[in-house]
Amino acid sequence: MKKDSTIELRHLRYFSTFCESGGISEAAKHLGVAPTTVKRCIRELERFLNVKLLVRGTRTLTDSGKLMRTHANNVLEYLTVATEALRSGDEVQPKGIV
Repeated sequence: MKKDSTIELRHLRYFSTFCESGGISEAAKHLGVAPTTVKRCIRELERFLNVKLLVRGTRTLTDSGKLMRTHANNVLEYLTVATEALRSGDEVQPKGIV
């Protein structure tokens, strides 16, 4: 991820999956990717945010990592709700006076 890039959904998904699964290898297995891919994605996210999210050599999140976990989960949940609403047609029909 370049310095002027934006955060991609995969960065949030990989980080969130790491947090839920408790480790790089476990997250990689769940995501169906190599552990190096998960590591790289988390490093890119750290570089973009200019913070450390993990305490290296442990499975522990830093305070910044804990905050990012909350925000990442919120974004992913919001995306899921929006996707389900649009697929079901709940948000597609005009409401009110048109």
